[in-house]
Amino acid sequence: MHVLAVLTAMMTKTFSKVVANLAWKNVKFFEPVRDGDTVYAESTVLEMRESKSRPGQGIIGVRTMARTHHGRLVCTFERSILIYRRGHGPYEAAGY
Repeated sequence: MHVLAVLTAMMTKTFSKVVANLAWKNVKFFEPVRDGDTVYAESTVLEMRESKSRPGQGIIGVRTMARTHHGRLVCTFERSILIYRRGHGPYEAAGY
């Protein structure tokens, strides 16, 4: 679970304007992460759409694969994220 939490934090940093995590699905762990391993993650946006109930926000679906520095696949999952659309949200007002 720690690996999933770290990967989620890495994705939040990447997509930066996250409003809420909506769901994880197809979470799979293949090998343990060992002391001294460095984990790299690669995410691919699968879909995106405007939110029907929240103007200025959208939903993206992302698939993430995580590997160690040796190339061992340790985890894959899909995640749905609610994010602010470009030009909307408190980040724009704050000048971020």
